[in-house]
Amino acid sequence: RTRDFEGDDDAESASHEALVSLRQRGAAILEEKKAMDETAAFVEARLREACLADRSTPEALESALQDVSIKHESGSLRRAVVSASLVDSARRQLHTILRPEFEAHIASVRAPGSVASGTGERALGAARALLQRMEVCRSACPEEYEEAAVQLEETGNAHTSELGQHNAKEDALQKLRCCIGSGDPRCLDEALQRAKACSVPEAQMLDAEARLRELQIAERQLQSALENGDRVHLSKALEEAAKQQLKTPAVDEAQQRLQSSKTAKLVAAIRQRDYHALGHAIREAESRPHEEIAEISDVLSQARTHHEELHCAAQAVSR
Repeated sequence: RTRDFEGDDDAESASHEALVSLRQRGAAILEEKKAMDETAAFVEARLREACLADRSTPEALESALQDVSIKHESGSLRRAVVSASLVDSARRQLHTILRPEFEAHIASVRAPGSVASGTGERALGAARALLQRMEVCRSACPEEYEEAAVQLEETGNAHTSELGQHNAKEDALQKLRCCIGSGDPRCLDEALQRAKACSVPEAQMLDAEARLRELQIAERQLQSALENGDRVHLSKALEEAAKQQLKTPAVDEAQQRLQSSKTAKLVAAIRQRDYHALGHAIREAESRPHEEIAEISDVLSQARTHHEELHCAAQAVSR
């Protein structure tokens, strides 16, 4: 019997300890619930203050909404409930405040000249930042948020396309400016074609077009002189090409022909129309071997003709 009484005492003691533990745990839960309710009340008070202020600011609303999110994530509100309608109301109000600024940036991106001035790129970045801030409002006003997102995407795509066209136009203009001074008509012609393809204004191509005409005329004259084999005309054409700073293979070919020592003096004397110098150059040329005389027969024939003309003119004057 004594052992029976001792067993009853042990069971009673264990039951008592369990009851005490349950009471302590319940008290802790109640205390925790009270603290969380107070936290929820504080959070709701912040939200109401941000929403009902005389001049509600997006910063105040964002801060209050962020506070709700942080406390939910930290577990500070797991046994309490924050008014969902109040949170949604704050989110809709935040979207309403941010949307006009967002629209203003979109309008700046679309404004004429925004690409060239760089204001469009800055406005587009600001609009993207605002849409990111409006992300927190998405659950409360999904349609309005999606509308803004689509608007930003379309505006961004249009801006990117226009920026590409602008950059291509600027590159074409830079190429045009470089080719104007190159003296190469083919390079300049290609640059003009590219500029036209990039819709460069006609007024910005006038100088290049005039320069191209000058180079093409000089090149045609030089090519014609090369084909005709007239070294005197070739010398004149080469001089004009030099004035125009023409740089083509035809210039190199003409220079090589005229640099020959066999004809240099003859050509120079013909151009100077110096009777005595021309006579001396003719005699010097005629003293060369027959093979060399045959090579320069065209220039020698012209020299003799010019020399005869000068001789006749001198005789006419002396009479």
